[in-house]
Amino acid sequence: TVGAVNKLEQQLATLNKDTPAFVRAGLKRRQIIMMNSVILHEHYFDNLGGDGKPSGKVVDAIKANWGSLEAWEAEFRGTGAGLAGGSGWVVLTYSLVDGSLHNICQDDHSVNYAMGRPLLAMDMYEHAYQKQFGPVVADYMTAFMQNVNWDVINKRLEQVASIKLG
Repeated sequence: TVGAVNKLEQQLATLNKDTPAFVRAGLKRRQIIMMNSVILHEHYFDNLGGDGKPSGKVVDAIKANWGSLEAWEAEFRGTGAGLAGGSGWVVLTYSLVDGSLHNICQDDHSVNYAMGRPLLAMDMYEHAYQKQFGPVVADYMTAFMQNVNWDVINKRLEQVASIKLG
């Protein structure tokens, strides 16, 4: 969908002062949806391919926020279960405001955590699991967690851990 993003950017470049506000607003909404779709899919595929064994500094950060890995994972999966059969993302997000972590759901590519950096993204749109797991989203989430590449998550955390903008 990078091609679609490029096409949309070309459309936006043609807007001028006479462009109706509703046209501009519609294109800008499509822009954020498309851009977030690209970014989240890149994160999703990048954070897969590991052994699923949590490790590194992100484990300490998770424990500091939830008390245990088990409590974090229960909330992460619970958030995913809430989106099952619908669409969206579950994203472990680092807050650039205060350095805290949050499991958020993005039921639309246009909704995200302001001043947040995605660390781990789990695609909950049906296309991510329906063919292999059917309606059994719990099995998909188990397979997802077993394949998380925690080295990638730690690298993302390392990139932002010293940033606090609040």
